[in-house]
Amino acid sequence: MTARLPQAVLLLSLAALVSCGYFPAPAGKSITWQTHLGSGVKNVARSVLETSDGGLMFVGTIELSWVNGNDLWLVKTDAPAATQWSIAWSVTFGGAAEDTGKCLRATSDGGYILLGSTRSMGAGGSDVYLVKTYADGNKLWEKTFGGSADDYGYSIQCIDGGYIIVGSTASFGDDSGDAYLIKVSDSGEVLWQKTFGGPFTDEGYAVRQATDGGFVIAGSKQPLVRGDDTAWLFKTDPDGNPDWEKLFGTIATSTGDILLEQARDLELSDGGYVLAGYLHPAVGDFDGWLIKTDANGNEVWNRTFGGGSWDQAEAVVLTADGGYALAGMSRSYGPWNQAWLVKTDADGNLEWDKHFGGTDDEWAYALKQTADGGYILAGTASGHGGQAYLVYYKPWSEVP
Repeated sequence: MTARLPQAVLLLSLAALVSCGYFPAPAGKSITWQTHLGSGVKNVARSVLETSDGGLMFVGTIELSWVNGNDLWLVKTDAPAATQWSIAWSVTFGGAAEDTGKCLRATSDGGYILLGSTRSMGAGGSDVYLVKTYADGNKLWEKTFGGSADDYGYSIQCIDGGYIIVGSTASFGDDSGDAYLIKVSDSGEVLWQKTFGGPFTDEGYAVRQATDGGFVIAGSKQPLVRGDDTAWLFKTDPDGNPDWEKLFGTIATSTGDILLEQARDLELSDGGYVLAGYLHPAVGDFDGWLIKTDANGNEVWNRTFGGGSWDQAEAVVLTADGGYALAGMSRSYGPWNQAWLVKTDADGNLEWDKHFGGTDDEWAYALKQTADGGYILAGTASGHGGQAYLVYYKPWSEVP
């Protein structure tokens, strides 16, 4: 199913946005605006990018009613006006069951490649769902990958002649769940697929192509004890064969030691890699986590961020000044989740952090630094009927 949301629905949704104003900043002050988009029961933005016309594209999931399943949701906004972002167009993909969107990339032909998961089609259970669109969001083709059990797609990168996908699979490899790496052609045909992991649940959340043509994947692995997630980084050669793997954090040796440590996002940095995620120490609550490694995955340093409550990083970007920015969620600013932005220097030392939202729950899943030195966060906000949530923040140091 491919459908454009009725214009009346979009206009009504925009008219209801009481907190999406743009507030021009006095000299020496930061700029912030925020927008809630979508209609129905629940909507979330999972991946975002800037477009050449100054607008945004994001992909996520929309649920229009309790009786209908989710659909993968692709949204194009206009460039921000003086008071708000506006939706230029919105397209959904999927069928009668649950379909979700996780990752979005621009393709060299001016279109987009969308990755998620579907229960509406495929081999059974949940399958990896890949959609290629034209520049206007109309579907060129769609593909599914997986088997009879549950398979999920989390991250995709455009590579020469096609795409590399990472996610998780219970259909192949160990039935507890393994990381799932798929290389496909530019027309969506499988070139090869591989699984990685051990006897328990293992997942790949982010993939990048390494400088030697291989692939590096960040995620979580349960190496010795079921339920104990440990941050995981592994690399393959260009054909998907294993090169090396590294684990970060505390590895449990018994069920009494179970901790939760995950790498949720990944970027290439200074010939090595930088990972963002979270860890749950033996004493205290979750902290946002940033790990820097060399080219062989050996840890150079790691830093934690947060307050006295639950703090979690979901995305990382390299910033124009050579540092890093992380986005996610923090509950350290009150009894609710708020979207969270952290800025560090090149050594991972905290420079500043900001939180966004109100007295309900907000969560940022995606982050981009904009061409003008600001930051775009994308996620969801429960306090506005479960709408997608976009934040633009520009630090005072970047304001003319």
